[in-house]
Amino acid sequence: IKSYVFTDINKPLVLGMFNDIVCCGDSLTYGLVYTSSTTSRKANSPYPDTLAKLTGCNVTTLATAGFKASDWWNTYNENITGKNKLYLIYLGTNGAITDTVDTDCVGDDYTQYAETETGYYGRIIQKIKDTDSFCIIIKVAKGTSSVSNPALINMATRFNVPIVDNPATGSASPLEN
Repeated sequence: IKSYVFTDINKPLVLGMFNDIVCCGDSLTYGLVYTSSTTSRKANSPYPDTLAKLTGCNVTTLATAGFKASDWWNTYNENITGKNKLYLIYLGTNGAITDTVDTDCVGDDYTQYAETETGYYGRIIQKIKDTDSFCIIIKVAKGTSSVSNPALINMATRFNVPIVDNPATGSASPLEN
C-alpha cells in the first residue's frame, strides 16, 4: 500500500494509504473545462489523470457530463465495491443539492433515503462507508454551481467525512493541468 501527500499550490491534501482511488463526478471530473457558459473543451489532463500520474495509484474515473447525484447513483452505484479504496466525490454542478440532509438522509439504511438530489448524494457516501472505504467531498468551485457550499459542509458533517476546498480559480477542475 502506498502513502502519499499531494501538495497543491495552496494547501496539502493527504491522500492516505490507498492503492485505488475512485473519482466520482460529472463533467468536471470527466474532464470538461468550460470556457464560457455555452462552450467547453476537454482538459489537457483531467484531474483523475493528473492524480494517477502524481501518486502512481490505480485511478478509476466514474463520471459523465451533465450528471446529477441521482444520475450518478442510478448509473454507477454498482461500482462501489471493495475495501480500502479512496473515493473522491466531486458532484454538485448539476441539479440542486439542498441543505436538507437532516430530513433526506435519516438513519444508516441508505436505501431508505429520500429520492432527492440530497438523498442520492447521501446514498453514495453511505454505501462507500459501508464497503469499508473512505471518501472525501471536494467542494464545487465558486461560480460553477447553484449548490451552496454550506449544503456540502452539512453533508460532510452528517456523514463524518472530510470536505476539501477546490483550489481551482481559472477552471473548475481541482488539478487541471
